[in-house]
Amino acid sequence: MIALVYLFLFPMSFCQWAYFKTVGLLPASVAAIGTLMVPVIGVYSSHLILDENVGLSDLLALLLVLSALVLVIPAWRASRRLPAG
Repeated sequence: MIALVYLFLFPMSFCQWAYFKTVGLLPASVAAIGTLMVPVIGVYSSHLILDENVGLSDLLALLLVLSALVLVIPAWRASRRLPAG
């Protein structure tokens, strides 16, 4: 019970606050791109901290997420540029 109370009060509450603060400060498209990095950080953190195995399917999924970021970020940056003149 103590662990559930802790999980509710600290990590869940803080993460919800941080996410909504980020969405409030940045455009939704930027916040959405940032949330795509959450699984990547989670998988590699669990590998480093907990020594969990990272399988081929995990690597393929992370590669697809990173390739989506590589495809989306330049298009987003190009749309943010102001027209010359």
